[in-house]
Amino acid sequence: KRFLKEIILVDDLSNQGHLKAALSEYISKLDGVRLIRSNKRLGVIGGRMLGAARATGDVLIFMDSHCECHNGWLEPLLDRISFDRTRVVSPVIDVIDRK
Repeated sequence: KRFLKEIILVDDLSNQGHLKAALSEYISKLDGVRLIRSNKRLGVIGGRMLGAARATGDVLIFMDSHCECHNGWLEPLLDRISFDRTRVVSPVIDVIDRK
């Protein structure tokens, strides 16, 4: 939380029932998390652009629903950005073992 200003979850007109009222209610109880709903299907890039347009932080990090973070994942990315704010950095993305 020391580095996070906000978390934005973008729903680009999902048709899955559990992502409607139940998700809105769940998100409303989380501090620092915002749910943005689009009125049309945007796709991955469109959803990210909508989230970016509404973001208020200095650094944007895009993640997909299958991403999992562990302690210490953010600091190395922010360190590299601190040397040059025009950088685009990416972590190594491992395969998650389901076992």
